[in-house]
Amino acid sequence: MRQNSKTPAADPQLASLLQQLHTFPPDVRAWPLSARVTLLRGGLIDLTITSPVSPTTPLLIASVPKYALMAVSAPVLTHLAVTNPHAPAVHFALSLAPAMSAASVARYTAALRRPAHWLNVLCTAPGPGRVPDMPLRNPDDDIRADLALRHLAAHMQMSLYVRHIADKYIASVRAATLTPADMTAISLYGLGADDPLLLGVARELVRAKREGRVLGVAAEEELLGRVDRGSAGAATLALWLLEPENRKLAEVMGRLEGGTLSGGEVEAKQRREWMGELPGPMDID
Repeated sequence: MRQNSKTPAADPQLASLLQQLHTFPPDVRAWPLSARVTLLRGGLIDLTITSPVSPTTPLLIASVPKYALMAVSAPVLTHLAVTNPHAPAVHFALSLAPAMSAASVARYTAALRRPAHWLNVLCTAPGPGRVPDMPLRNPDDDIRADLALRHLAAHMQMSLYVRHIADKYIASVRAATLTPADMTAISLYGLGADDPLLLGVARELVRAKREGRVLGVAAEEELLGRVDRGSAGAATLALWLLEPENRKLAEVMGRLEGGTLSGGEVEAKQRREWMGELPGPMDID
C-alpha cells in the first residue's frame, strides 16, 4: 500500500476535521448534516481484531468511514492523527487470557460490528436529532451482547453513544422485567462505581431492599431457587448479593446505603480495577 506523503499537519482534510471537532458539540449526532457528511471524505479504514481464538491472524470486522470513527473516539483520533496516521487498519487485540471463551470472543466481535454499521448512518442521517441510536442486541442474544458493546464503547471513549443501553436496562429493573441472571451479568460487566448502568440498577435494588421486596414475581422465584427458598424479600436479596459474581453490585449498593458514593480517586481506582476484570480487555494499535 502506498502511503500518503503528507504529514498530518499538512493534510487539509485532516485539518478540517480537527477544526470541526473544535467548533461543533462533542456529540457528533448534534452536528448539522453538512458537517457530518464531510466525515466521508477521509475514505475507509478497516477494523480488525485478534483474540485467543485467532491470536496471529487479524479478522476483518468491517471497513468504516475513517474520519467518522476519529470523530467519535478520542483514542482512535490520537492514533490516526498523531501516532500512526498512515495505518491501514484500526486493530483491536482482545486479551489472550486462556480463560476467554470462544463465545466471549464472538460476543465482542459482534459488538464491534454494531458501531461499524452505525458510523455510516451517522454520516448520512437527515439532520440533528434524527441520527438513530446504535442498535441494541438481537432478540436471540442475551444481555451480555449489549454489555460487551458498552465495554467496547468505554474502551474507545464512546460511552456517550451507548447511554440508551443503560436507560433501557434500568427501566427494566424498575419494571421488574430484568432477571437476576441479567443483573448478575450487569455486575460482572460493571465499569466502576460511576457506571450509570451499575449505579442505576444498584439504586433500584436498594429501593427494593428497603421495601422488603424483590423485583417482581419471576425474579423472586428465580432468586429463591438459587439461594434459599426459605427466605424472601430483602433477606433473599441479601443472600443473592453474597454470591461472588454480584460483588460489584453489592459494593455500589453498600456505598449508596452508607452515603459514601461520591466519585473521586477511590472510584477512579475501582474503575481501573474493574475494567481489568472484564472478559475482554483490549489494546488499540
